[in-house]
Amino acid sequence: MRFYSKKNIVWHAIFFHLFAFIVQHKCRKGRIANVCGYSAISSRRFFVEFCTIKLNNMKLFVKSALLVVMAALFSVTAFAQKTTEAKNVKRMKATILNAEEFREKVYDYTKGGSEFKFEGERPVVVDFFATWCGPCKMMSPVMDELAGEFAGQVDIYKVDVDKAQEVAAAFGVRSIPTFVFIPKEGQPRISTGAMGIEVMRNYINKELLGK
Repeated sequence: MRFYSKKNIVWHAIFFHLFAFIVQHKCRKGRIANVCGYSAISSRRFFVEFCTIKLNNMKLFVKSALLVVMAALFSVTAFAQKTTEAKNVKRMKATILNAEEFREKVYDYTKGGSEFKFEGERPVVVDFFATWCGPCKMMSPVMDELAGEFAGQVDIYKVDVDKAQEVAAAFGVRSIPTFVFIPKEGQPRISTGAMGIEVMRNYINKELLGK
C-alpha cells in the first residue's frame, strides 16, 4: 500500500489548482464555460477526496501496525515465560532419600506402634527402586518430570531398596518398582509395577490433591 508524504500532497494540490485555473480562464463561452467550470470544481473535489482517502488509509495502517506489534510483543512474552517454566521443570528431579532422611521427612518407623504418623508438610509419592531394575529406569524420567510439575504441591521421593532395606521392609515392599502415595492426612496407598505418566498424574491429582 502506497502513502504520500506531506511534500507530495502539496505538489498535488498545486497541480490540481493550476489545472482548475487554466480551465476556467481558457473556456469562456456559454455551455463550454459551464462544463469547464464544473470540471475545475470536480478536479478540486477529486483532490480533496483523494487526500481524505489517503489519510484514512494511513490511519488504518498505523492502527493495524500497532495491533500487530502489540500482538507480537504479547506472543514473545508468553513464549519466554513458557520457555522459562519449561526449563525450571526440566531442572527438577525426584529426591533420593536414605533411611535417616526418610524418617525425618516422611515417616519414622522406628518409634513402633501401629499408627502411621506422617512427618511431611505436603503429600508425598515414594518410588522404591533399584539401580539394576529395568522398569525402575523407565520410571525415573517420569518421576523427575512429575517432581517439576507438582513442585510445591507434592514431594516426589525415591528410595533405593538395596541401600535402605529397612525402609522397604517397613512398607512390605517385595517387588519393584513400588509406589507409595501418602496424603497429608490419612493412610498410605501402595501400587506396584510401572505405570504411564498420565496414570501417575491422574492418581496424584485425585488421591493426594483431591482434584
